[in-house]
Amino acid sequence: DSPAESVALGFTRPSGAGHQVDAKGLNDRQIQALKDSLAKGVNIIWGPPGTGKTEVISRVLQEAVNAGKSVLLTSNTNIAVDGALWRFVKGVEDREGNGPSSLPPGKVIRVGNPSLEAVGAHPHLQVDRAAEALNTELRAKLRQIDDETAALAERRRSQETQRDEHQATLDAYNPV
Repeated sequence: DSPAESVALGFTRPSGAGHQVDAKGLNDRQIQALKDSLAKGVNIIWGPPGTGKTEVISRVLQEAVNAGKSVLLTSNTNIAVDGALWRFVKGVEDREGNGPSSLPPGKVIRVGNPSLEAVGAHPHLQVDRAAEALNTELRAKLRQIDDETAALAERRRSQETQRDEHQATLDAYNPV
């Protein structure tokens, strides 16, 4: 039996004890679910409506992104994925205060057809839009590098011309 299989089947619990999390506004079970989700392995957040699953999942996304980790969020409904994803995105945008630019393109990708209009309209969540934004950024960096390269080449030509003029002066010098 693998550790992930034991956790998925309910034989053991993931150990999220060592994780420090922002637990503001969460109850004890939500805090445990958040910590367990940040532990190594597979975790399933399941419960009846109104138990705070969406909030816990959005916090898991935030904690994982802050730690530089990857997350695969799946559900049997698009609206569940979109709800948790949108709550996470809005949290980032509210904390950073920069609107959609708070979440860099490619940091979080929504695969499939969004159920929430806001998720579909976000400039960085869909694969094609994130790729376009990243491509635009890369093209701008490439233009900057090209400009810097051209400036350095011009400086080199100027210095070579100056060196050649000095060499010509030295060659023309005829001490008596």
